[in-house]
Amino acid sequence: MKKLLLSAALLTMSIISYSQVYGEFSLPHTTSIEKLSQFVGQRVKVPSNYGGDIHDRVRFESSDFYAKEDVIYTIEKVKANSKVITLYLSDTKGNKFKTKIDAYKRHNYNTMTTCESFFLVDKYNDYVINLRKKYIDYKFYDESGKVCAQVISIKFDEVGNSLPQPVYTVQCSMFGNRFECKSFEEVNRIFSKIGEPILNATNDTVAVIAGVAEYIDNKYSSDVLKYRIKNCYDRSYFNATKGEAEKWALNVGRVYTHPRVKHSYKIIGIESNTKYIVLNTNTNQRKYCDINNTEKYIFNEDLSGNYVSILSKVEKPSNPAIRYGKTKTVESNSDITQYSYVDNVIDILIVGDGEKFSFILKNISNNSIKIIWNEAVFVDFNGSTSKVIHSGIKYAQREGDQSATTIIKGAKIEDVAVPTCNIRYSSVLKEWVEDSMYPTRPNENLGQIRLMLPIQIKDVVNEYVFVFDVKYVYNHPEVLVY
Repeated sequence: MKKLLLSAALLTMSIISYSQVYGEFSLPHTTSIEKLSQFVGQRVKVPSNYGGDIHDRVRFESSDFYAKEDVIYTIEKVKANSKVITLYLSDTKGNKFKTKIDAYKRHNYNTMTTCESFFLVDKYNDYVINLRKKYIDYKFYDESGKVCAQVISIKFDEVGNSLPQPVYTVQCSMFGNRFECKSFEEVNRIFSKIGEPILNATNDTVAVIAGVAEYIDNKYSSDVLKYRIKNCYDRSYFNATKGEAEKWALNVGRVYTHPRVKHSYKIIGIESNTKYIVLNTNTNQRKYCDINNTEKYIFNEDLSGNYVSILSKVEKPSNPAIRYGKTKTVESNSDITQYSYVDNVIDILIVGDGEKFSFILKNISNNSIKIIWNEAVFVDFNGSTSKVIHSGIKYAQREGDQSATTIIKGAKIEDVAVPTCNIRYSSVLKEWVEDSMYPTRPNENLGQIRLMLPIQIKDVVNEYVFVFDVKYVYNHPEVLVY
């Protein structure tokens, strides 16, 4: 045992370079007595999980006694020559040890190949103390000089074989939320931006970074870091990345005009990360616009309206027995205007509502009449024709034959006529839909659409053509230039 305690050596097959993971806290490999002497009196230990094989551990010479990972040794004395570095160690129980280290790292099996197998405990502890002394209570200030964030603690996470890494906990004073960063460089990069102004194209301050809102996916990078942004216009707050806020701020102060609209709009602020605050330059009224589609939609309300189909005439059949009837507008409680046509055969109330024609038709003749649906036709603005279908016909069977509808003397029916050209199957909705007969954008000079209903009286088919003038009616004509 005495021989065991008086001599020691490391037998190794392959030494891991702990300078790669422990850096400055590894005992350096040097033959300089001057450099080694500075570590006399310091404590060292073999790092945790040092190697995976019995030959990868520190073993004392002429024995099977290994240096233990949980034991701290003190360096009592050092010696060195051109070939060998010798360390004299002791443990807390007073046992003495000696290790020899190959100065040339030639993997001599009787000596250690490197000093870097030893971890400098005291040097690391001093580092921890100094780090906490330096950065705990470190403060960041906003644009008004008030404390906006502060480092409140530093803990050290151990991961695998690597050196325990500092984790900085920072608290935002204004919002009371806390965040963790893995280096002070990250802390400084993130929190030093608090108080930084967000400028528009003319370098006016539009908003100010007021705090940190959230990290996304726990990454500490400016492209995924959400800041708490203070809007200077009304001192409200919203969350955005610094890049997003800067991009949106460039539009603040921009004025939008439209050749058909009397007034213009000016963006005066950012309401949130989805909307701009917009000012009507004539009325000074405010409204909000989508932040990503401002130019496209800012005048939508001024140009809003709807198409109306006005029954301008009914082209009566050439049959001389049918007297020419009259058309008139019928008052209705609904938003859709209805129209009436009456002759000596039919009395019809009809309306075009975009997707279809709806009507109530009464037979006022002395004979039964039939609507021949297979011959009914819709004519669009360009003169293109299409079949129509009526109630009870499945859209999937829109191209099939349709039975005629018989209306006896004095009776009436309520039905619709849907152009088949506007019927389609939506793969998104998983159902059949009706497209509008009208375009999606305002068009003041759209033209006419026509519906031809063939009505058979006795053996004669009479073609009734209902001609509609389609116009766009604005909701706010008072703001438009004509």
